[in-house]
Amino acid sequence: MSYIKISALLSLLSAAIIIIINFYPWYTITYNGKPIAKKWGKVSLFASLLFILISALLLLFNQGDNEANKQFIFKKQTECMEICSKIHSSIEDKNQDILTLNPKYTFNQEKNACFYSSGQIDSNSLSRYIINCQTNEEVLSLNMVGPEVFPCSTCADTIKDFNEKELEYFK
Repeated sequence: MSYIKISALLSLLSAAIIIIINFYPWYTITYNGKPIAKKWGKVSLFASLLFILISALLLLFNQGDNEANKQFIFKKQTECMEICSKIHSSIEDKNQDILTLNPKYTFNQEKNACFYSSGQIDSNSLSRYIINCQTNEEVLSLNMVGPEVFPCSTCADTIKDFNEKELEYFK
């Protein structure tokens, strides 16, 4: 369970305690008119105050983790873009007469890898691919000449299938 969920639960618990306390007389009035809090009232209010403080601390604690995680992901994405842009440049240099699609770069946390997606179009063919930039391995591709798709071990069957599988890598 995340810190945010625990914080929310503690806040709800303290709100429930405060509401329940207000339904019962948690203090008495002395003969001279001064209120005296009952012991269970003091303990309940102290507990709700403690829960609110703990929930606030959990929210602050969680922000530090989130910031560190965001910085790590940003750093990895930047590294991936640098690695993958070199691959894209070498592919573009080899195929100067073919129109190259705009590249996409990402760091996928689940697979702990950098991925690059692009493709080429000429007069009657389309080639799209996803490459693991760290291993330079083609993980998914689509090769079409006209309406026909050419099968291969890493090929998608249709453009729709390629786009769906591409989303798995580029979350």
